[in-house]
Amino acid sequence: MSAVPPDPPHDAIETQLARILKGEGFASAERLKKLLTYLVRQYLNDANVQLKEYTVAVDVFERKDFDPGRYSVVRGTAKRLRKELEQYYANSGKDDPILIELPKGHYVPQFSFRERTNKTPAAVEARLEPGPSETPADDRKYFRIALWCAAGLFVAAVVGLGLARSGGRPVPDNPEEDTRPRRLLSRSTSEGQSPLRIKTGQIHGQLLVTPNGRKLYAFSPPDQRAVTVLSLVDLTVMRTFDLPRPLYDAVMSRNGKHIYISAYSPAEEVMVLDTDSGRVDMIPTGGPAFGIAVTPDETKLFMAMGSGGLKRINLKTHEIRVVSALSCPFHLALDPAGRRLYVGYQCGGPGGSPGHDAVDVYDVDSEESIDIIKGLPLVGGDLSVSPRGDLVLFDGQNACSSPEYDHVGCPETASRIFHLWNVSGRRPITPAPIRQGGTAAFVPQGSRILFLDNDLLVWDWARRSIIERVSLPGASFIGVAFTPRGDRAFASDGKSPGLLVLEQEKDECLPPSQGLANFYSGDGTFGDSQGGGLLTSTRPPQFSPGRVGQALHFNGQDNFLLANGGGDFCPFCDQSLTESLFLKLDSTAGEMTVLERLQGAHGKGRRIYKGTDNHIVYDAGDAKASISSMARVEPGKWYHLAVVTEKDHVSFYVDGVLQGRRETNENPFIDAKTSVFLGASAAKRNFLAGLIDELAVYNRALAPDEVKTLAHACSAEK
Repeated sequence: MSAVPPDPPHDAIETQLARILKGEGFASAERLKKLLTYLVRQYLNDANVQLKEYTVAVDVFERKDFDPGRYSVVRGTAKRLRKELEQYYANSGKDDPILIELPKGHYVPQFSFRERTNKTPAAVEARLEPGPSETPADDRKYFRIALWCAAGLFVAAVVGLGLARSGGRPVPDNPEEDTRPRRLLSRSTSEGQSPLRIKTGQIHGQLLVTPNGRKLYAFSPPDQRAVTVLSLVDLTVMRTFDLPRPLYDAVMSRNGKHIYISAYSPAEEVMVLDTDSGRVDMIPTGGPAFGIAVTPDETKLFMAMGSGGLKRINLKTHEIRVVSALSCPFHLALDPAGRRLYVGYQCGGPGGSPGHDAVDVYDVDSEESIDIIKGLPLVGGDLSVSPRGDLVLFDGQNACSSPEYDHVGCPETASRIFHLWNVSGRRPITPAPIRQGGTAAFVPQGSRILFLDNDLLVWDWARRSIIERVSLPGASFIGVAFTPRGDRAFASDGKSPGLLVLEQEKDECLPPSQGLANFYSGDGTFGDSQGGGLLTSTRPPQFSPGRVGQALHFNGQDNFLLANGGGDFCPFCDQSLTESLFLKLDSTAGEMTVLERLQGAHGKGRRIYKGTDNHIVYDAGDAKASISSMARVEPGKWYHLAVVTEKDHVSFYVDGVLQGRRETNENPFIDAKTSVFLGASAAKRNFLAGLIDELAVYNRALAPDEVKTLAHACSAEK
């Protein structure tokens, strides 16, 4: 009996919905866009939802007097929607990985992964050589690849059982991921907080966490012997001891019972640390090993031997086999299922060239090469596989900065480059953020990668956006490891003893997810964490510790921000929306603009500002609709502001308390002509002296209890 394929993840469905709404046949069809958005969102909120014609008529078309015998607006629009969806997938959406369909006679959409039409056998497909240019020609192709990767996350769970039968481990059945922007650095950078550091008295390099998340092994930098074992239950040092040989690389077995450690040259053995007893055994290798990788069942240990080629040890018999005599393999990585072995070279590799080292891919069972990745700017750097095996991160090191290389395929202003490789598509997704040095690691959940050097940087590869950044001058990180759940990260600084601890933000810090159209966290970057409306300015503000993580800090003189494209600031906003933010003033001198929207032909401007009397005012351009805060504000204190627009009424809240509710004749509709300013008015006056944090925009009217939840986010931690 064949397995029933799972539904695509909610964030992938949202992404596919956005693509459809921008496609031909939908871009200018507001009624179709409104209906499709409503149907999809209703399903995402409740997979068991029962949608009837009358419900759709009232909620979407506002026909409270709807009579199905007299009106056919719902049936007619649904019929047209089905036709336009068919046309979309037959044309511009023919390569999209996710299908959104509306069955005849029903109003609950169906979602599925699209079947691939490529019938090339997997073994043959894997051996195909990449062409001279692996980079897609435009952003749409990059985006398509990112969507395929998102689809691969769920497909991996389906095929996991088959992998287990062939010696690999099944991919775990993870619960549905929370699509809200869950940050890694915010708890260390909030006002009054600082990164947690564990004192160990040692400088550490590589870090390994046991599968149960209870212990961390911190190894000294290469060519040294010290190992420190920490309890992750209470973050204390359990013991420190020395290895028999100086170490080079270490890898933990799948069950966490053994750690295999390659010895620094000229040693000719691999050390095996028993994590229960602490005993260290030695396995002869016939030469110095550098990179190592152990299969999930601990039957094979692969070794990159430099000039000695690639070797494999049978861990039951200790028999050694030369897998490849090709010189200079230095880095190895296995996919989570134990099916593919990636081999990185330092002096060309199979078919490589100076500045473009190749990566060889082996089938673990047959120990035969099944693919060669070449043409990318690579110079023998490390490589790592994502937790679900669909992506590989290549460290290009100085391939794009050293004058001895040709820099073909490099960005114009690159110093160091990382490449993210799509395994199923056999293409690079996009160059990762350029770094000066340091290390990088996949965050266990979601589509993020943590880069560490003098800065800590979190990159969302699916959005191709840096979503968190903080500078730590003087640091030089060389090792990083996550707990299995991804709620903590540990980093080793090659210049300072001890470990840095980063903790993911807690649930109470997260904004409500339903209808969240855009979210600007201000966490060291102007790239948005949610949505597509990027913040730009010729005189941008600085970043300072904020209410949650970092905040945008305006100087009151000349800096402000503009949200490009009002339609991206709040997609699908029509008759209802909510704007929410935290505000802290440096002073109360004069009038200051917090946020201003100019709606062009659709209405007058709307503005949130601090008046000269030190009250916060919401002004809709109509004196009858303006609302002032009941109390005056003070400098140096955080306030939460929220404006909730629901059809013909506007409600203004301060710290979760309703300040007033007014009728308004202005339609809050936001389109591409809408201009949104932060920290100053459109005329570049009334500059803000203070901080704005956690700006959230919803395409619906939040309920009073939801506004209160936003106002007191993270209150348990403060």
